[in-house]
Amino acid sequence: MDSGTADPFTTARLELEQVSRLLLNPKPETLESCRVRLSNALGVLEGSRPTWSRELAKSTAAGEARLVRRALLHVRRLLEKAAKFHAGWQRLLAGTVSGEYRADGSVPELPCPRQVYLQG
Repeated sequence: MDSGTADPFTTARLELEQVSRLLLNPKPETLESCRVRLSNALGVLEGSRPTWSRELAKSTAAGEARLVRRALLHVRRLLEKAAKFHAGWQRLLAGTVSGEYRADGSVPELPCPRQVYLQG
């Protein structure tokens, strides 16, 4: 969408919503597309900063600004979850690569919290 034909908040929101959809199926090519889209959304918002006071005076623009914030927080949560997942795999792989093998060649089990449910 051309940023000249729509208000900057709508343009940024649509980019962020697309990033959210792409992050639900993270592959290397989609992650690169997310990077480009995030950069585009930032460029639109930064480029329109001088007009924000005028834009936010419109009730529709103020609503769109709130939706942009919500979409950005959603993207942030998805990226944080992905980073946490990746860090977990890094820890797991570091254990196997560092030579923490048993004598039979197997990898030790990861300690997982155990839970017991009693029903009386």
